[in-house]
Amino acid sequence: MDRRIAASSPTPTPATVRPSSLPSNPTLGIVKPVSKTSVEVDRDIALEAAAILGTTTLRETIDASLREIVNAKRRIEFIALLQHADRYDFGTVEDAWGDND
Repeated sequence: MDRRIAASSPTPTPATVRPSSLPSNPTLGIVKPVSKTSVEVDRDIALEAAAILGTTTLRETIDASLREIVNAKRRIEFIALLQHADRYDFGTVEDAWGDND
């Protein structure tokens, strides 16, 4: 069975998530779709990433790494948006806060 992450793979909805994969307190309504998978991980790079990210477990390291990749792309897109002429008027923001002199 191929266990690679594919863009066309359906994301499990809360109704299809196994009870064992739910957060420790689902009564609060915090239900995140999660899936359990098995992958081979280069332990050396995982340890290096854990040191950079400040994580202590492999799962935390993988989750933090994925979040960092997504956030890095969002930051790049935001910077690109700000680089377009007339996209953001810094003077207007300064005027909104009044004279700081």
